[in-house]
Amino acid sequence: MTDAEMFPEEVAVSQGSRVIVKCLIDPFYYACRLKTGESFRFEHGDINGEFIHFSGVENGEGFPNPLLLLTGHFERGLDVRLDQIAWIADGTS
Repeated sequence: MTDAEMFPEEVAVSQGSRVIVKCLIDPFYYACRLKTGESFRFEHGDINGEFIHFSGVENGEGFPNPLLLLTGHFERGLDVRLDQIAWIADGTS
């Protein structure tokens, strides 16, 4: 069974990003960059309507310039509008 068959609503919302779908079902090491330029690392995501809740959020320390780092401590996670995500990478360390 494909991801689209198992999670049709997530696939539709994620606009075809397999990494977004993967982060919903496979907690691991991911990185995200927002369209505003900030970047951060996270471990898991949950979609709720037009938003994705990222848990295990860390700032993007160690990312190469010119990426901006998301500053602050997000102990309980971070909600981001799906349409504000520029990219998500899988398996970052």
